[in-house]
Amino acid sequence: MLRRLCGRPHPFRPRRRGTGEPFVLVGRTDALLVGGTLDECVRRANAYLAAGTDCVFVPGAADAETIGTLVRELDGPLNVVMGLNGGTLSLDHLRELGVRRVTSAAASPARCTAIC
Repeated sequence: MLRRLCGRPHPFRPRRRGTGEPFVLVGRTDALLVGGTLDECVRRANAYLAAGTDCVFVPGAADAETIGTLVRELDGPLNVVMGLNGGTLSLDHLRELGVRRVTSAAASPARCTAIC
């Protein structure tokens, strides 16, 4: 299924270019949430990046070691969510790890995303 989804251009990609509208296409892999390995997450996330996503989101990545590994192994920016499962990493720490986009589950909708 992953090969079929990532083996063709995403339909939103050509339409959003040149529109001037802010838009981020995020690839998501839930492998960590269903007992998958970190290697599986990296493989899937890199496939999404190769298919044209702007960044990838790996729910379940909340500790510094896992996040740091993802940042090093991914071929593009990582988006993380803080506040869902007790993640206590500060925005500064996430920035130091190399995270490029942070979504806060605890913030109001108007302030839910920070770009590092």
